[in-house]
Formats: sequence, C-alpha cells, structure tokens
Amino acid sequence: YRPRAPFPPIFSTIDLATKVAFAGLRSDDVFPDAADNIMPGIFLCEEEDAVVCSNPISVPGHTHQLELFGKLDAVIQGDTGAFSVIDFKTSKPSDRSSASYSRQLHAYAFALEDPSPASELEKCRVDGLGLVIFEPKTMNITAAPASSTPTSPDQNRNAQPALAGLLTYKNIPRNDDDFMKFLGEVLDVLEKDEAPKMSETDRWPCDYCSWLKKAKKAGLEP
Repeated sequence: YRPRAPFPPIFSTIDLATKVAFAGLRSDDVFPDAADNIMPGIFLCEEEDAVVCSNPISVPGHTHQLELFGKLDAVIQGDTGAFSVIDFKTSKPSDRSSASYSRQLHAYAFALEDPSPASELEKCRVDGLGLVIFEPKTMNITAAPASSTPTSPDQNRNAQPALAGLLTYKNIPRNDDDFMKFLGEVLDVLEKDEAPKMSETDRWPCDYCSWLKKAKKAGLEP
C-alpha cells in the first residue's frame, strides 16, 4: 500500500494550458537548438489525455503477464510517419528526474506499439521518447484593458499576471531490454505468496517507507 501523492489543481491548469499552446506546433520550430535530439514533426495533444492500454505482455521467466495502462500527454507525429512519445512536466530539469520518468515513457511506447481494444489510440511505431519541461522563472504583470471585469471583488482588474520561464527538451534513450528487466522485477514481487518482509537491517529507500516503519513501531499502523 502506498498513498497517492497530492497533486495541486494548479498543476492540472498549467498542464492543460501547455497542451493548448503546443497543439499543432512543429517540434523543430519550438526547439531549433535540439534538432539532433527531437523528432521533426507536429505536436499532437488534446485537452483530455488519451488513454493507452497494452495487450498482455509476457516476461521471460514468469508465468503471469502484465498489462500497461496510462494517460498520454502528447505525441510528435514525425515527418517519417513514426511517432515520439512526449510528457509535459513543470519542474527544474535534471538528469535524475529525467531518468525517473524513463519507465513511464517506455510504458506508453509499449502500449502504443501493441494496443489492446481498450486503448483510445491506434497502433503506431514509436521511434522517440522525450520530456518537455517548463521551469517557471519570473512573473510579468501588465495593465489590463479598461473594459476588464473582475470575477470577484478581491480581484484587481488593472493587473494581468503571467508566468514566464524556460522550456527544455530532454531526450530519453529507449532501452527495451532494461524496461523488460524492470517488468520482471515487478513480477518477482507480485508472484510471491505474500509481500516480502524487510529486516531491521534493511535500508528503507523512501521517506514514506521510513515513516511507515516508525508508525508501526509506535502502534499507529497495523
């Protein structure tokens, strides 16, 4: 068991605005300096994320199969007919964070290349994976038109704030062998008769696990 991380609604608003802004733009116009890394083509994205679902995936050495399910931010429809899977992020670019999203993008790619009937997108060839990262830096405030009407008494009709910042494209190398190895590790756990127990000497790798361990000792969790 792991609780869902809180996701402030403002990020959903930024995500929607990003999709509206990128829809129909050419990738090489938005990121001319990343021409060697980004697939030349058109950004395709909708206000509602497209649901993608894979057919059952067989993993060598395991009896069970896995199905991958997710909601896709966008794709680039390449000039060659292939596609690149894109995920929009609002954060500070870093190699560590980019690596952590690699499995998410690989899962989307697998689902697009072998979709189940539940998938909302048709089968396609995926030749690229990447992150488009918006890093807010400044806020610009300009005077609003005199005719502007505030939606509440507390709003200032003479100010129109807008966030500005940096856009970065981060290419994610595709490595299906590593992703299949990860799926095997998932099945290693799921196929056990019971959840693996950690000894007192095991290292707890995340803050939640550490909190859960302390809570159980204190009798706050069963």
